[in-house]
Amino acid sequence: MPKQKHTDLIGELSNTGLVTGQDRVVVGFSGGADSLTLLHLLVRLRDRLGLELHAAHLNHQLRGGEADADAQSAIDTACGWQVPCTVGVRDVRSLARGWRVGIEAAARRARYEFLCGVAKEVGALKIAVGHTADDQAETVLMHVLRGAGLSGLAGMRYRVAVPSCQDDQVVLVRPLLQVSRRRIEAYCAAHGLVPRTDASNLDETLFRNRVRHEVLPFLERIRPGVWQSLVQLGELAAADELALEELLAQQWAGLVNQAARGEVTLDRSVWQELPLSLRRRALRRAVYLATAGGGPPDFGQLEAARRQSETGQSGTEVQFADGARLEVRYDRLVFTAVPWGQPVDSLEFPQLEPGIELAVPAPRWDVPLRGWGVPVPGGVALPNSGWRVETQRLSAGEQLLSDARHNTDRWQAYLDADQAGEPVVLRTRRPGERFQPLGLAGRSMLVSDFMVNQRIPRRYRAGMPLLSNAAGQILWIPGYRLAHPVRITTDTRTALRISLRRL
Repeated sequence: MPKQKHTDLIGELSNTGLVTGQDRVVVGFSGGADSLTLLHLLVRLRDRLGLELHAAHLNHQLRGGEADADAQSAIDTACGWQVPCTVGVRDVRSLARGWRVGIEAAARRARYEFLCGVAKEVGALKIAVGHTADDQAETVLMHVLRGAGLSGLAGMRYRVAVPSCQDDQVVLVRPLLQVSRRRIEAYCAAHGLVPRTDASNLDETLFRNRVRHEVLPFLERIRPGVWQSLVQLGELAAADELALEELLAQQWAGLVNQAARGEVTLDRSVWQELPLSLRRRALRRAVYLATAGGGPPDFGQLEAARRQSETGQSGTEVQFADGARLEVRYDRLVFTAVPWGQPVDSLEFPQLEPGIELAVPAPRWDVPLRGWGVPVPGGVALPNSGWRVETQRLSAGEQLLSDARHNTDRWQAYLDADQAGEPVVLRTRRPGERFQPLGLAGRSMLVSDFMVNQRIPRRYRAGMPLLSNAAGQILWIPGYRLAHPVRITTDTRTALRISLRRL
């Protein structure tokens, strides 16, 4: 790096606007030069801006006694500056195995989850970390070498939502992102600060360390000032990235069917109408949301997902390296944060274990059935499904006819109680069985054919709960169709209202 004259950084940090008056800030504090400088600067600004500071140090359990000494040093330094400090411990190696990611990715995820937890405990809405301009240059170059798109070229942002925080109000800020590492070292020397040295930063088996100690110095010899060019590339890409993100945001409400941690569903036809750039961007965002801030998919994974989403048949799956999975359906693209081969705890489809024994006092069945007995009236949680079934008896009348006719809740049905008979049970399908769906004038069809026609994904068909009576007659396929014989008519004397609800 070219030599730069040391200047006090206090004014530059103030001018970023990332930390303002009366902020309560959690400071990620490893004890290295960057975080030590950041905490020292914020302590100097504390009285002037009315800041409330809280240091947070995470022991990754990767360096034995040396890591323990770092944790104690963090506590001593923070206490010496009258800053409360929280120290956490995570077994990052075990987490990397469980998450099926590398040590670097696991450490990053664990670190942000820890910082979010501390922010929640102390009521802070900002988390400050000490990333520098050198870190930015390394990040941009790493993304170039990995074949990243515009989002990767933008590198790190000054202010972003925190990947692992469920509270959208909490933001991550990087007040030193324009400051070179050489100036950080000069600041420490000028103020008598003694940083801790992390030996793992010299481990050149790690990608970032190879870029830092081998690739960037080599490029600097070929093209002096290359790190500044990389930082500039990041700034230019960030501006273009923001414009494209705004375009996607305008389409997002009509594109996403549901989005929650663990599962995100996109409308396939709407997605296919987007320009190529926005199609890729929407897939990347869906993976990010489903995994609650997991690492972005690489280009190869993203392209495989795009091709299958555009042309793949229903039931096609794509697995991402971070454990996310895409399932292509007839009209939807479903992203789940579930590793390959494990069942999905679906937000969309209730599931029963096929052939489960009765858990409510069992009646005498006319034919052998195995299922989940439904109390009438009453309610009960279905086993291992995240859903609950509830029932209620209703008297006949105009109101009943109106409610049944105008029912728009796919997980609720009105049945003629006399025609249905009792007891009723939720169970899974049996091979070759048929039922009489409402709308076919009493004609029957195979349950398997009905599920195919309704485009129920193959993986959920075996576990779909069916409401049946003691004779084995299917009364309702929840979420899809009532049986013709149990529909509400003017002859109905007593009705049964049954509903399934997510817990």
